[in-house]
Amino acid sequence: MKSKGFSLIEILTVIIVILVLITLFVPSFHRIRTKANTAICANQMKQIGTLLSIYSLDNNGYLPFSGGYRQYFAGGSYKDIWSYRDIPQKISGWDNRNLLYHSWPGHLLPYFDLNLETYSRAGISYNESTGKLRKPTKVNDDPMYHNFILVEEMLYEGGHGPLKVFVCPEAVSTPDARALTQGFDRPRVSSSSMDKYSSTNEVGLPSSYLGHKDIFGSNSKNSMKLEDISTESLLIAEGSNYGTIYGPNQTFHTGPGSNAYSAAGTFAMRGAYGSSNYIGGTTVLFSYMHDNTKEIWVSDFVGGYSSAFVNRFNKAYNPMAAAAKDWGAPEHGKGLLASSQYPREDWSLYKSILQGRNYKIDKFHSEDSGKNYFFGNMNILRGDLSISKKHIGWIYENKINLSR
Repeated sequence: MKSKGFSLIEILTVIIVILVLITLFVPSFHRIRTKANTAICANQMKQIGTLLSIYSLDNNGYLPFSGGYRQYFAGGSYKDIWSYRDIPQKISGWDNRNLLYHSWPGHLLPYFDLNLETYSRAGISYNESTGKLRKPTKVNDDPMYHNFILVEEMLYEGGHGPLKVFVCPEAVSTPDARALTQGFDRPRVSSSSMDKYSSTNEVGLPSSYLGHKDIFGSNSKNSMKLEDISTESLLIAEGSNYGTIYGPNQTFHTGPGSNAYSAAGTFAMRGAYGSSNYIGGTTVLFSYMHDNTKEIWVSDFVGGYSSAFVNRFNKAYNPMAAAAKDWGAPEHGKGLLASSQYPREDWSLYKSILQGRNYKIDKFHSEDSGKNYFFGNMNILRGDLSISKKHIGWIYENKINLSR
């Protein structure tokens, strides 16, 4: 009697065909996921824009400020709706400092149905054995002790309940390059100075979005009124910062100066006087996560730069490459290039705009470097509350208008 089963060769053939199909479709699935996350992120930014608008209506037109310690707004010109809110104080000491509240996202917490018993935030650090936050002993009895679970989920799980609106889905699966240099893996989400050695100075509600410092202020009630903001201003961008470098209040900086607290640390790819705030370093502010950037080539730091050259280069080669000058020390007339495609050793791939300028490859970041977010596209919220996806080259090209 003839067997009705499959032969070994037939089974192996079917397996090989399935594996080939998986190989073909996995990149497509990744692109679909990236597009979906980009759309979700844009929608979250739109919701944040709506919350900011509502907040301004409730606070005499002002936007939330990046700060929250009581001494900053006591007797101020406008009354924040949560600063004097009478809630049960679960834990003494820390509560009086409003640590979750000490950032512009934290000021929006009253608009969420969370029923928080305290504003305090747990002192956190990294546990190498678990790959997560080191858990205070009291959390075993009380998961919301100092809002520990809320902070942990914001940092590692993409958000806590409705607060997911403050964390881009791509940020959760994007490792932070600065954390990797310290030997631990954490998503690209702001959490002040959290590292594996220290649990001090953690303030604010974790978020993967940064606010414009000159608009949201810093450590005081000096935020602007929504109606006074230029429609072209970059109100909110995607990114992550740290308390010991950029200030604890989840903002980016666009003003004069030669350090991370200025345009040098935000737009230049490289800070003035050889500091590490450049696309080859680890302390970059912005997160460009909405594309398929895998490899990045970075040129050396050379002279002969001007704003006109930066604009011409970025118009011509966006989205393959980008140019940025040293905004921190424009008198140097220096800058560098970055490319997501191999530019050739002398960068001659872009020779039509370089016009004889001499470059060489200074750094290369591979797909597994954890630095893919250094180059590409991100969603932004403008002063008119419109949402758009922009390339790093466009951001640098329009730095002046975005900084207003």
